[in-house]
Amino acid sequence: MQKNLISNFESLTEDDLNKFSGQWVAVVNGRIIVNKPSFKEVHELIKKKNPKQRVLFGKIPDSVPVILSIN
Repeated sequence: MQKNLISNFESLTEDDLNKFSGQWVAVVNGRIIVNKPSFKEVHELIKKKNPKQRVLFGKIPDSVPVILSIN
């Protein structure tokens, strides 16, 4: 299951990485469903919208994506 979540993050396009540079994101099924400047904002929105869904959280830095947290 964790491998599938990580592959969701790897499926992001270069456009996604450029568009959301510096943002925290929530990724489901290879798509960014929420993006905000802080993890707290992203996490709160996900808890309200999809409290039971498995979501991959990460921060898109200026160059290479880094996976930071999985709920």
